[in-house]
Amino acid sequence: MKTLLLFIAIASCARLSSLPPRPETAKLLEKGHLGRPLKLEEVWYSLYANGKKARAEGNSQLACESFGRLSSYEDFPLSSLARLYQLESCAWTGNAFPAQALGDLVDDMPAGFTSELSEVTYALAKKFGEPQVRAKAALALAKERSLRAEKEQLYHEAWQLAPPSDLKAEAEKALFKYAPRFNPSPTKDEFPDVARDFERARDFESAKEWYQLILKENPLVDFDRWIKAANRYRMIFKNQRDKAGFLKETNALKVKLEALVKKKRNEKIIDALADIMIQEARAEWTENNRTKADLILQKALEFLPTMSVNMKALTLWIRGMIALEARDHPLGKSLFRQALALKPSDTKVINDASWNLAWTLYLDHEFTEFISFVDEVKQNLGPELDEKLSFWKGKAQYKMGQIPAALSTWEELYARSPFNFYGLMAHASSGGQFEALSSSLDESPQSEEVEWLAALGEWDLCKSYLDDWRAKKPSDGQKERWLASFVRCRHAAGAIRTYYSHSKSGDPKFMAAHLPALFPLSFKNDVFDAANRFAIDPYLMQSIIRQESAFNPEARSPADAFGLMQLIPELAKRLAKQHKVTYQDFDDLYQPITNVTLGAAYLKELEARMNKRMVGMIAAYNAGTGPINNWYRTRPKKDVFEFIEGIAYEETRNYVKLVLRNWIIYQQLEKNSAFSLDISDLH
Repeated sequence: MKTLLLFIAIASCARLSSLPPRPETAKLLEKGHLGRPLKLEEVWYSLYANGKKARAEGNSQLACESFGRLSSYEDFPLSSLARLYQLESCAWTGNAFPAQALGDLVDDMPAGFTSELSEVTYALAKKFGEPQVRAKAALALAKERSLRAEKEQLYHEAWQLAPPSDLKAEAEKALFKYAPRFNPSPTKDEFPDVARDFERARDFESAKEWYQLILKENPLVDFDRWIKAANRYRMIFKNQRDKAGFLKETNALKVKLEALVKKKRNEKIIDALADIMIQEARAEWTENNRTKADLILQKALEFLPTMSVNMKALTLWIRGMIALEARDHPLGKSLFRQALALKPSDTKVINDASWNLAWTLYLDHEFTEFISFVDEVKQNLGPELDEKLSFWKGKAQYKMGQIPAALSTWEELYARSPFNFYGLMAHASSGGQFEALSSSLDESPQSEEVEWLAALGEWDLCKSYLDDWRAKKPSDGQKERWLASFVRCRHAAGAIRTYYSHSKSGDPKFMAAHLPALFPLSFKNDVFDAANRFAIDPYLMQSIIRQESAFNPEARSPADAFGLMQLIPELAKRLAKQHKVTYQDFDDLYQPITNVTLGAAYLKELEARMNKRMVGMIAAYNAGTGPINNWYRTRPKKDVFEFIEGIAYEETRNYVKLVLRNWIIYQQLEKNSAFSLDISDLH
């Protein structure tokens, strides 16, 4: 057995024996100042670095020579890439398309590099290939691309270039499936896909036309299809920032559904109408029309007595929230109890009604009953609500003068949840300092390819390689060992996804050991430069990026927000003009430096509008300034935590908590000494 283990250890070491030079050696190699005979790995590094530089400068002859020499070393971990770049640069020198040689590389190319093979093949085919060759190359590259606009353009190019053949049929099928709006004769079943595709392309008027075709159909024939189209149609107005149009279409849909319910009291139709009425009520509530909102919900309960239990409980809960805001606490508590008495199956409704009943008891200073209720229910409602109720139990104890008990409750919460919002805020509330964190990942190399790609600055290739590795569904042990590889390759989004796919991701001790993967520092220079330009807290910017996009520069939301800081094009255009930032269209928001610069400019605006209130800035970044100003006028604001809990939009309420969590942890990771949090600075 010992012999076997020794053999495995030796084999493992041998497998990763061809590692790149250390960074300090690499710098000397690039300057030509090493001053001694080169080791084999240093020869490889020099040849690749020289070839890469020549390739970037368009010096095809030098690139051909450098990569040609390098590809002769079969032990070089990136030999297949070297061979690919040799073929590319030599083809530019010889003005010929190396079809056979590129074809031979397909079987030898590691899966993580197939995208680069397709990229190079496409570039050469575009210059030297016949239309059919170009079409084939475009089709292959389209399958590898992730950005929608690029993928679509390549499919369209392949379709146009290919002569009548099986290849053209394949390209047409791929294009119409990926971008159905190009299909000149879609079937009736494909109408929703065509409409949605026009939406994604931001051709909203065409999308409306296609949805209208569906809305002319008899809704009773296929109600699911009809209601999805109706809801998407309404959302177009919202995405166009046409609030009046959105409300008008919402009301029109409500009228149609009311008529349908009278014709056929189908459960799906009833719940759809209830959902629309709830949305209508929420919209009125946001505009501070509480009475009108409550009347809409009362009408829903009266007009639709057979709506599902979950929908009825949800309606009662929202009515309770409106009553709570109107300071009619007895009615609010009654409505929350009615919602719970229905025994809904929806866990979220149960949690929300339970929390708000407890919250109303707290606001009414019924602290003894509040604590009793918390102790009775909190362990049955999941860990997240348990933490929330524990935090407020400490607040109740503090207000009752039970200071030692409050401090004990808070510190116990912090001990078990040191990286969650309520644990962190419990520690701050008890006057504790936040210690600097020096968490580090296991830096043991896991892949020669990853180590070489990172050393040579081939970031996109490294990300592609790691994404391919992650797609193979590695074990928990492999995920943990490879986290540092994601960080080394500046693949923050991949690191976060890999961490959360681990079965122990919620364990505080495991989290503490892997914080650099969970809270990446990607694009740090760009972020700090932008923050410095607009005098914005860089840790706040990192925290917002972490929440908005998980540091994925290619992120795009359903609400048409783009890039690291999830900016909408209309806002970006205005900010770019105002601050002289180069910007042409929404694709520019995929560029990190452009995105964070405009994001910092927007945060500076919000800072002024919110009178430097950090919680207000964060909330406004998510929900806009209008609702936030309204909430400051109508909700408790003496206690910042009471204000946060009173934010009407659940998404915004959770967003504020998560960004504040991120903000503290980023400071712990990046500051060299302990710091305290003055809670008054948040508000």
